[in-house]
Amino acid sequence: MNVKYFILIGLLGFSSSLFADKKTTVSVMTQNQYLGTSLTAIISADNDIERNLAVINMLISVQQNRTAERIAALAQSIAEREPHFAGLQEVEAIQCTNINPNFPQACAQFAGAFADHLQLTLDALANLGTTYNAVAMVENVKLEDIPVFLDNDTLPDIVISIIDRDVILVRDDVEDAAPAEFECILQSADGCNFMNTAIVGSFPVLRGYVGVDATIDGRRFRFVNTHLEIPFALTQPVDPNSVPVPVQRKQAEELIWALSHSEDDEDDIETILAGDFNSSPEDAYDYSPYKVISRAGYTDSWTRRPGKPSGYTCCQDSDLSNLESTLDTRIDHVFTASIPRRVKAKANVLDNQPEDKTVTGLWPSDHATVSVRLRY
Repeated sequence: MNVKYFILIGLLGFSSSLFADKKTTVSVMTQNQYLGTSLTAIISADNDIERNLAVINMLISVQQNRTAERIAALAQSIAEREPHFAGLQEVEAIQCTNINPNFPQACAQFAGAFADHLQLTLDALANLGTTYNAVAMVENVKLEDIPVFLDNDTLPDIVISIIDRDVILVRDDVEDAAPAEFECILQSADGCNFMNTAIVGSFPVLRGYVGVDATIDGRRFRFVNTHLEIPFALTQPVDPNSVPVPVQRKQAEELIWALSHSEDDEDDIETILAGDFNSSPEDAYDYSPYKVISRAGYTDSWTRRPGKPSGYTCCQDSDLSNLESTLDTRIDHVFTASIPRRVKAKANVLDNQPEDKTVTGLWPSDHATVSVRLRY
């Protein structure tokens, strides 16, 4: 009996060591879906007349940029790679309500502009035979109940609302997927908004981050998705003698703090950080988000790719109709928290070739998609 007991213990120990050495491959993706225009003109409008014109121009641009067609093309990239996690940015929900009884079809003038981009994505994936769940999201900029005048009378004809979100899709067969918990002051849906925000006029341009914890092949992973501010937005000085700094730098520092102070008690969880960082390894200033994150010990997975191709991800023309790609900078990244030698990465840029355009000749987004396979 004793001999059998020790043999059993030995076998269990041997199998445990095999499991510890087991390689796990995790496939992830980051994809900025692009609204099809900018909201800046609406937010920065000086008066109601200027704002009304900005809203109408925005709706026309979104309509011309064929949201459903582009979302279907972006979903195709997800379906082809089938990542375990897909971090999506600029996942908009645009709603319209007719409020003028004398103009009951006013919203129809902008057919195609009003949609929930998340639902379009999930439907497109389902049509392609691939099932994903929207496990976690953070809500950012909200422009709600904006009256829009489409004629010369004094009655508004429609009311629109726009919500910008960052979303994490998780493949249906991933186990135990649930929103990650972070210590933050500005909670938003399943994630957090940054305390440091750009201010346009008196309007705070909210951005945020969100995470998902899940199990793949017995290993625990935390996948985090974010969208940082553009480079030239500066913090507001606390006092006249203080020096304003780039908002995106403060957001990156806030993000790193949140990741290191999360409510997760698992020491062996592997963290993957993805998103649109609006920051490149070529950034000139010393504390750019890319450098802040790298100095915190995170490894840019693209640098693990053999051959060192450029990997440009931004940006196509705003109307998406440019014939040749105008991508000339790399600002969409997948970072890993593990020691670099422990991770083997195979990274690719998608939706960046003329053959990736939609049937009407538009680029799927103004950003390219980044797909990475990580082997732990």
